[in-house]
Order: sequence, then structure tokens, then C-alpha cells
Amino acid sequence: MLSTRLAPVEDALFVSSFLQWNRPTSRRGGTVEIDVLKQGKVHVIRMRGQLKLGDPVDELRKALDGVIAEGHTSVVASMGGVPMADSSGIGALIRYQSMFKQKGGSIKLVQPSKLVTQTLKILGLLNMFEAFDEESAAVASSPDAAAAG
Repeated sequence: MLSTRLAPVEDALFVSSFLQWNRPTSRRGGTVEIDVLKQGKVHVIRMRGQLKLGDPVDELRKALDGVIAEGHTSVVASMGGVPMADSSGIGALIRYQSMFKQKGGSIKLVQPSKLVTQTLKILGLLNMFEAFDEESAAVASSPDAAAAG
């Protein structure tokens, strides 16, 4: 859990070899910070905070919708800074995983918390996701990794 409150920040889009989108939220549902880094056709979404109903899940959806809008389907969700995800957060991951898989891509999880892993396992959905200890390994395993160099 973040010890300091983060004020909302406007979306920032940098056109270069990477895209960073940073929008902390704190209106309803707690606080989450999401950074999106673009490595070729692989989008790395780094999350910090609690992924739960309200703005945190809405911000994740916006980030994933942005990936889809660009026509890309390879996502690495770095979750080392996410101690918990409620049913809304888990549901968003599952929904977008299904969408990306239908388009030939996927969401790969990096350092999912014990709670997230257990929840997916209880639901019988853990096998929907590949999980990695390192972000670089997840990116390298993507079919679009050749374009990420």
C-alpha cells in the first residue's frame, strides 16, 4: 500500500522509442499508479497500488484500451507493486486476456502477488496467464519481442 497520497496527473504521451503514461488516481477506489512503456510492439504496464473497483481498474482499462487502439496485442503486466487485486481487478485482467488471445496476443504477468495468484488458481484461471519473475524475460517471451529491440 502506498504511504503517500498521489494527486491526479494529466496523461502524458511521449512519441519516441517508448511511451510512458503516468496517471495516479485517488478519487474513488483507492490509489494506483500506472506507467506504460512501449518496447517495439510489446507494451509493459507497470502498476503500483491496489487494483480494485473504481479509478484503479478504470485506469488499467484505459491503458489496455490504448494498446488495442494502437493495434498491438502483446502486454506485459508488471505487478510487483500491486499487493492486492479485488474481483473487479482480476475480472479486468481476465477480460482483456481473452480479448488479446482472440487477436493472437496475450497479457503476461510479472511478479503477481500471492493474493492475485491464489485468486486466479481458485477460479481455475491461473493457466490463462504466463507468469514471470523478471520483466525482461516476459518481454523476450513475446512473439513480438523481435520488434522490441
